[in-house]
Amino acid sequence: MVRKRLRLEIVGRVQGVGFRQSTWDVAQRYGITGWVRNTEDRRCVRVEAEGEDEQLIRFLEWIRHGPPLARIDHISQQEVPVQRDQDFEIRQ
Repeated sequence: MVRKRLRLEIVGRVQGVGFRQSTWDVAQRYGITGWVRNTEDRRCVRVEAEGEDEQLIRFLEWIRHGPPLARIDHISQQEVPVQRDQDFEIRQ
């Protein structure tokens, strides 16, 4: 199985809706490693997600909708080098 790492920037109503905690929960469910954090200007959330293709497909399906109170306007995505993190964390 091939491991990949994606860098995502999620723009929309993603602040104050439990987005980071929900992302952590979903990452745990699908065995994704990496991190999630708000940007300094708080206009979006950044995620680095690492896993195998099937895991990332499921994770991205969730990201496209986010938690119930979120509204996703745009997601940018790029593949970045694998880092082999051991877990998924919420960063400040």
